[in-house]
Amino acid sequence: YLDSEYAFIGDKEWGLLIVDISEASDPILISSLSVTGYILSIEKHESFLYLGTTAYDGLLVVNIEDLSAPYIISENRTEHDILTLKIAGEYLYAGFIRTIRLFHSF
Repeated sequence: YLDSEYAFIGDKEWGLLIVDISEASDPILISSLSVTGYILSIEKHESFLYLGTTAYDGLLVVNIEDLSAPYIISENRTEHDILTLKIAGEYLYAGFIRTIRLFHSF
């Protein structure tokens, strides 16, 4: 997920990576956050990241107010992998293999 000067990357081994990309030729790793499953999708709203992961972790909500110290504030386990996330208004839509689930965003 790209947000002006920052990239929020789901890495298979390291979890969430937050990278300063304001200088495209010299990206700087700001922080990382370990998660149990794999991050399959990322959506951002204000100072929150929503991470769609493999079914074990489900939906994770991460506070990124301080980019150097992200932390998980909510976990919502799901039966299936969350393949895509989209915020529309005050709702977060999570896409699974054959269904969509609606969450209320922060």
